[in-house]
Amino acid sequence: MGYAEFKKGNYREALTWFKRFESLDRGGNKQILGDAYNRIGDMYFIDARYQQAIEYYDRAIKAGLTDVDYALFQKGISLGVLNRYPDKINVIGRILADYPGSNYTADALYETGRSYFIMQQPERAIPYYQKILNEQPRSSYVSKALVQLGLIYYNENQPEKSLAHYKRVVQEFPGSTDANDALMGIKNVYLENNQVSEYFAYVQSLGRDIGNMPPVNHTIAAVNYQYSHTGIRYLGAA
Repeated sequence: MGYAEFKKGNYREALTWFKRFESLDRGGNKQILGDAYNRIGDMYFIDARYQQAIEYYDRAIKAGLTDVDYALFQKGISLGVLNRYPDKINVIGRILADYPGSNYTADALYETGRSYFIMQQPERAIPYYQKILNEQPRSSYVSKALVQLGLIYYNENQPEKSLAHYKRVVQEFPGSTDANDALMGIKNVYLENNQVSEYFAYVQSLGRDIGNMPPVNHTIAAVNYQYSHTGIRYLGAA
C-alpha cells in the first residue's frame, strides 16, 4: 500500500503505511526495510521536514543494503537546504570515494562544486566542475558546469576563460535555459570590459536580431553597465 500511494503522489498516506511497516517489521527482510527507510526519508523531504529526512536516510545508510548512494545523496541535499554545507560535502564525498560507479556520481560532483561556490571557495569548486566535463561528458550537468565555470572565471577577472566556457554552452546547448544564462554572462563580460561592439558582433554571429538600435556611445554604455552591476557577483547563489 505504501508504494501504491507513493506512486500516486499521496505522500502523507504513503508515509503512514511505510511507518506502519517499520513498526511491524522484525528484521525479516532488511533489504525491504532499507528501501522503506529511503521512502520515508523521501516523504519527509517532500514535506520539507529535512531533519527527519536526514534521520531516515541515515537509517538506510546504516542498513547498507539498498540504494546507499541514493541515501547519501539525499542526506547531502537535505544538509545543504539546512545550510550545513561542510557536512553536505563530507556526506556526498562518500559517493565519490566509495561508489565510483554510482548513478549519482555526476550529481555528487556538481553539488560539491556548487557547495564550495556558495561558501565562496570557487577555487575548490573548479576541479569538481572540470571532472564533470572530463569524466561525465554525457551528463545533463555538463551545461550547468560550464555556466558555473564561466561565472567563476568572470568573478576572478579572467574574461577570456569566462567567455570560452559561456560560448561553449551557447554552441553546444542552443535554446536551453543554461544557454540563455550563458548569453547573459557573455553580455556581462563584454560590457564590463567596454567591448560593446564585440558583444553586438557576437550576437549577430548567432543570427539574432538586435533590433533597430540607435547609435551607441560605447564608453557610456559600459560605464552605465558597471555602475548598475556593482557588487552583484555572488547575488543569486543559494
